[in-house]
Amino acid sequence: MNFRKLSHLLALLETGSYRKAADAVHLSQSALSRSIQSLEDDLGIPLVDKMHGDVVPTPQGALVLQQIRRIAFNTRELFETIKRINGVEEGEVRIGIGPFPASTALDHVLKEMIIEYPRLKIHVERSNPELLLALLNDDKLDLVVGDSRYVSNTSQIHILDLPSQTVGFVASRSHPVLQLGKKTLALSDLEPWVVGTPTIPGDLVDEIRSHGLPSFPSIVCEDMRLLISLASETNLIAIVPDKLISRTEHQYLIQRLTIDFPFDISAHPRIMFAKGKTIGPATDTLIRSFARQFDLDIGKHGLYLDLLKESAAPLRH
Repeated sequence: MNFRKLSHLLALLETGSYRKAADAVHLSQSALSRSIQSLEDDLGIPLVDKMHGDVVPTPQGALVLQQIRRIAFNTRELFETIKRINGVEEGEVRIGIGPFPASTALDHVLKEMIIEYPRLKIHVERSNPELLLALLNDDKLDLVVGDSRYVSNTSQIHILDLPSQTVGFVASRSHPVLQLGKKTLALSDLEPWVVGTPTIPGDLVDEIRSHGLPSFPSIVCEDMRLLISLASETNLIAIVPDKLISRTEHQYLIQRLTIDFPFDISAHPRIMFAKGKTIGPATDTLIRSFARQFDLDIGKHGLYLDLLKESAAPLRH
């Protein structure tokens, strides 16, 4: 038995398909099948079953899979430690980012990284924070920038709070709601129209519904710029970050709406990463860059400085 066979099993059970797994590990399907059979022979237990066309682990295979993931995690930790010798330029980082920070900070962070660290490998996953935190917990991401209010269990995650982001409502400059002639609109004034928003916490959805928008939201879309574009060309009313509105007002024929809010609808972004995992130089660089975009002085953040001290080796800057 060797780790190569274990990695084949991991790919097979994560994809649920011999074809997809074979592509992922650069083998033919027959070679992958022989590798899995050889591993089963080595261990003396059945590892996979086929149900309804999908490959699934046997009870024994599920236990083996847990150990393989642990080995894979430790192996990545080893390589990350080794890469520390070469600094950020040779590192790799996997980022998950929610819709609000993606629309206001991601482009600036990536530009900075491309200019300063052109050899740094960056993988970006943009989605809603609930999915991203699940990926973080599965060690498929190193860092998430989003809103942790979407999940109840963050016991295995370090959280660095960022300054809140104010949000606004925008509509086309010819939208019928403007014909009401009100300087300040109530939420109920928007009820006849399509309202688009990214994924937002359930308690905030309930609050908005209770103040005159019982069908809210009409459209859920994580692409903020697409929501603004739709608002400029249709009767959709979009909820997007104020900072993005300021950046795009000259590009789109949109009008900022003044809404009377009896509650806080600000976005509350956070930087999140797994507890018990070394903060590598690439991850540290990205954390600091995102913090700067939100005007947070990470150099004075007590929690973060304490976390750096817990790292396996001192970071170089």
